[in-house]
Amino acid sequence: MAGRKTIVSFFVILLTACFCITSTAFAEEGQQKDEYAPGFYYTVQKGDTLWGLSKKFYDSEWEWPAMWGQNEQLTNPHMIYPGQRIRLYQRTDTIAAPEAEAGEAEGVAPGPESQAAAQAASGEEALPAKTIHYYYPGIAYIDFIKKLPPPTGIINKSVDDPLVAGAIIKAQGEKKTMISQNDTVYIRPMTGNFIVGDLYSVYRPLIKIYDPDTDAYVGHQYRIIATAEIMAVEPKFVTAKITKELDTINSECFVMPQQKRSPEIPIQPAAPGLKGKILLSESHIEMSSDYSIVFLDKGEKDGVRVGQRYDIYLQDKYERNDQQVMLSQFVYGKLLVLVTEHTTATAIVTKSTRPIRKGALFKSPL
Repeated sequence: MAGRKTIVSFFVILLTACFCITSTAFAEEGQQKDEYAPGFYYTVQKGDTLWGLSKKFYDSEWEWPAMWGQNEQLTNPHMIYPGQRIRLYQRTDTIAAPEAEAGEAEGVAPGPESQAAAQAASGEEALPAKTIHYYYPGIAYIDFIKKLPPPTGIINKSVDDPLVAGAIIKAQGEKKTMISQNDTVYIRPMTGNFIVGDLYSVYRPLIKIYDPDTDAYVGHQYRIIATAEIMAVEPKFVTAKITKELDTINSECFVMPQQKRSPEIPIQPAAPGLKGKILLSESHIEMSSDYSIVFLDKGEKDGVRVGQRYDIYLQDKYERNDQQVMLSQFVYGKLLVLVTEHTTATAIVTKSTRPIRKGALFKSPL
């Protein structure tokens, strides 16, 4: 009997262990499903159904299976709840949204807001709507361009850089040469007022950026490569822990206070009549496409704001009788602004039908 009890106990323990492992796997799978991919999303309102949202966004009730298929978190297509986020897949064709249909039956007001939602999903310019936003999970680590104060051209690490709060000296430990996640580092304070518990971005200025047409200096490209939490503040140095690492960290890196950037970006109208150019892509590739990150030569002083959308276009022309004749504009892509500086902005290409090169033109939608 004692032997049988031992065997039974062993199987109970084994089954319990299997259940724990399975539960952990399901928990991890659930966490992965909670990680939203970049794209346009709609926040479900009271009275919404997938059938109604399909009609609202795509002018057809029969698109709801595609909406359901794009949203794994919706286990039952007949049961959606206020506050849930639904990803809006983009179609290549232009969707003409009805301005006075489908709203009343679904518990949402018809008119401009419904039109804005449909336009956002189809790649057209969107009007303000609280329920429509673009989600970009990596917003805290996106590159940007910042112009240094004059005289410009060379970064004086103690004076010129407007962002620097301190410089990383070394990692803790005599023989530690590579700095990575969970390492403790020493920081030399420069302009920052460090407080224990505050988060700082570890960054490096990459290269000087010039206008592709005029060759004028535009600014330095900055790359955020890690997050550091302040652990202790001494008179001549600061101790911090690297809590997240994306790239190699060394003594050529600096820290600045972490800027709060929400990954949920509400869509808002573009600045009227604005025209500009794409300076280059974040990764410096020759041709960009969908979901590429690019830098714009317009910024806050020009009316550029986070969440605005702009057209990428071509302006053909030809010579006739010693005069240039401008032909009609051809739109072949869409931009969404993610980060703004005073004279520049960082944007994501949300749609393109051909490669986008350095110097490509963008404008406010008509």
